[in-house]
Amino acid sequence: MGVEVCFNVRDDVLKALLVESSRATQFCVPARPEFIMSEIANGTIAHVGGDAGKQVYRGCPVFGPEFELLMNEEYDAQLARAPRKLVPSINSAIKALIEEKEEWAPPERPYFSCRTYPHFRTLRPSTGKSTWELSYSLVRTGEKLLNSGFSNEEKNDLIGIAEKMKPFLREDLAHIRRNYRW
Repeated sequence: MGVEVCFNVRDDVLKALLVESSRATQFCVPARPEFIMSEIANGTIAHVGGDAGKQVYRGCPVFGPEFELLMNEEYDAQLARAPRKLVPSINSAIKALIEEKEEWAPPERPYFSCRTYPHFRTLRPSTGKSTWELSYSLVRTGEKLLNSGFSNEEKNDLIGIAEKMKPFLREDLAHIRRNYRW
């Protein structure tokens, strides 16, 4: 069962969240999309009053169950019992971004992915680095979207989620600096 939301809406939500959440880190974010998906999901859980941080990408075992599946199970459980609800359009866009989907790349085994990954890869240049700084044009686009691309209720949710993403982003960047050599 998938959540169908227009590509442009998902893309706009991702851009707005990336820009707003990364202001404190000089617009520096992890290059791996799994970190971004984790930050979005946990930021959303925290924003609605759930217990965020139980499932994070940096804590996922390499040979354990697929991270995307675990993160979605935690996200759904937390949002179901959260005291606060998201604006429906933002809820649908975020669920569409993080919802796991099974991919198949023969001759390999099937693997899980989510829509955040291809969206993120269209925004991120191939630098070979473990982190990257958002481009000026992406920052301007994200700011423009936040200022005029969403209703006030949607904007409030996006800014609230981005605020709650910031601690996860800082922790992920610190983890990357300590453990990644590229």
